Amino acid sequence: MERLKKDLRSMIAHVSGLQGVPTTEQLASKCAALSDAIIKSAIGLSYRITSWKSLRTNSFAAMGWDLHHKLVTNADHFTADGLLAELH
Repeated sequence: MERLKKDLRSMIAHVSGLQGVPTTEQLASKCAALSDAIIKSAIGLSYRITSWKSLRTNSFAAMGWDLHHKLVTNADHFTADGLLAELH
C-alpha cells in the first residue's frame, strides 16, 4: 500500500510540474504506467479491501481512463486537470 501511495504522489508531482498543456498521448503514457503500478500493488491487497479497489477504478473512470485496458474512454474528461482532481 505504501508503494502505491508513493506512486500516486510521484504521478501527481509529475503531472503538476508539466509545462503547458500535456497532450492526450503524454497523459495516456503516464496513466498507463500508473495503471501498471496500481494493478501490481492491488494484487497484494486483501480481497476484503474491495471498496478501495472500486474507488481507484471509479476515480480513473471519472477522468476518462480505463484502468484495466489502459485506454482513454472519454477524451473530454481526460485532461491533466481531470487527472489531478481524481488523484487528490
